[in-house]
Amino acid sequence: MFQVTVDVLLKDELSINGTREVNTCGNNAIRKERAKLYEGALIQESIEDENLLDYIRVHKIELWNTGEVPKYWTVIFFTSDTPNFPELASRALIADHQKVGNPEEKAIVCHECRMQGILDNEMNWSE
Repeated sequence: MFQVTVDVLLKDELSINGTREVNTCGNNAIRKERAKLYEGALIQESIEDENLLDYIRVHKIELWNTGEVPKYWTVIFFTSDTPNFPELASRALIADHQKVGNPEEKAIVCHECRMQGILDNEMNWSE
């Protein structure tokens, strides 16, 4: 099904032999298309509503060993020409409420923002 040997599926770590440009993968290679309006990577385990996958063209899928829980992430590299894709994605992704409002992490982020010249009143995101 995945067109790989069993040992690749059973390894704890995967080695990748190079990468391919988006325009040389799948349907884009046939049509000689460049990237669409949006391109990026999604972690499949963070998608709550899998209907989001109907709005993307998948170019590559990788399995990443995180060394944590979960042990693996399934990373989907995609393009999409759906104009409201960011809004669709924001509704389809799992909100990790455990990490929201962490004061130590917020202090680190605010410090880095100040180093980039961002004013405190521009860092007024909700907790």
